[in-house]
Amino acid sequence: MTAAVYSLDIRLVAKYERGIEERILRTSPERAQKIKRLVREDDRLRSLAAGILIEEIIAPREILYGPHGKPFAPGCRHFNASHSGDFALLAVGSEPIGVDLELWRADDFLALAALSFCPEELAVLERDPVPQVFYDFWVLKESYVKMLGRGFSMDSRSFCVHKERNRAKVNGTDQASSALLRLLNLPGYSAAVCSAGEELPSEITPMDKALCAMSR
Repeated sequence: MTAAVYSLDIRLVAKYERGIEERILRTSPERAQKIKRLVREDDRLRSLAAGILIEEIIAPREILYGPHGKPFAPGCRHFNASHSGDFALLAVGSEPIGVDLELWRADDFLALAALSFCPEELAVLERDPVPQVFYDFWVLKESYVKMLGRGFSMDSRSFCVHKERNRAKVNGTDQASSALLRLLNLPGYSAAVCSAGEELPSEITPMDKALCAMSR
């Protein structure tokens, strides 16, 4: 069985949803509280878009959280969400899964890499110090940590990602041998998905049809 990654453009959420506040009230209580704590409108839209994807694709009766904060829905497939820029992503699979998305930004990524990357990753970045190389490594590492459900409890320098075109492998942890990682194409962004052993999709599936459910 193959995992899947779905996207929702927050610009469409803003365009087609007549009442954002009303739609927030129709999402899960946990998601609604999270959105209400956000100040910026684009942050609220990103969080709402992630919630809509979870509701439309997973349809959980309840969402619980693991010891490091990773959400899961009893009786449902494994899932993980991420959002950045104008998009929210949701990865779904029959095995533990993680997904990460980052908009390319021309910030001081070299300083952040020095704190987060292993020596092998730093060597690759130093040969080609451009945002895409940095963010590709970043999302691959994040998707792996999120698949494990470890969050910030895991030192990102304790393992190394080795890219092979749009696929990658991990070295340095006990779970690394079974992990499958893949970069996904989204212009202007780096996106990656990681599974504990399930075949990964080659592309992202846009979920514009989810907007139909928003106007109910």
